[in-house]
Amino acid sequence: QKVSDKVKKAERGMTTIYFRDPITNKLVRSALSSTAINKMGIEFDKEDMTKRLDGSYILSGKAENFVAGWYADIAYTRAYMVSDRNNDGYLEDYELEDTKSGFVAQETNLGLFVQSYTQ
Repeated sequence: QKVSDKVKKAERGMTTIYFRDPITNKLVRSALSSTAINKMGIEFDKEDMTKRLDGSYILSGKAENFVAGWYADIAYTRAYMVSDRNNDGYLEDYELEDTKSGFVAQETNLGLFVQSYTQ
């Protein structure tokens, strides 16, 4: 799936990660801040975070389970996946109204913003 320009802009300066969706078992591409990546490197085994030549990471084991757990909560329990009506991987304000959370979307360099889509 092609990454939209809005997602590219939101992910600027972040590190791409890949993991399996715990519901569909499809490969998911997302992005995390370098701070989050560093903290995960401390918490999880090196074998669970394979760094690729392009600088992205393939998650497995406990690291993958951790990220996939919060992903499932956001994507399915909080209904972010079904709220992305145009399937561009970016939630517009009108799409956020359909989610089951109190969060407001914002662009930030603090690493708190994570935008995802499935392949």
